[in-house]
Amino acid sequence: MTDTGTNSNIRLRSWLQFSSAVAGIILLASLSSFLRLRLDLTEDKRYTLSIPTRKVLSGLKNDIYIQVYLDGEMPIPLKKLKRNVREMLDEFRIASGRKIDYEFNGKQGISH
Repeated sequence: MTDTGTNSNIRLRSWLQFSSAVAGIILLASLSSFLRLRLDLTEDKRYTLSIPTRKVLSGLKNDIYIQVYLDGEMPIPLKKLKRNVREMLDEFRIASGRKIDYEFNGKQGISH
């Protein structure tokens, strides 16, 4: 009889620990969504903006719209460049308080 009671207590305690761990993870995930923590883990700190750049971007009074003519079929190195430009423009947008917007266009906007 005590064996069954002990197993029942262990099982109940295990479920409580599991439930509290899941609740803790959900709570932590929902709280972390309110934090604006951005980490640049690249070796050369490629996406870390300098303090003067942050000052300029945060001081923008007007919206800025950037058209990037780097879209469509292209070699792999240019695709990497496009990704890097997009990530840097995203950093600019965040630092400016969403005053910078951009769009990638194909070659149709370039005149010869």
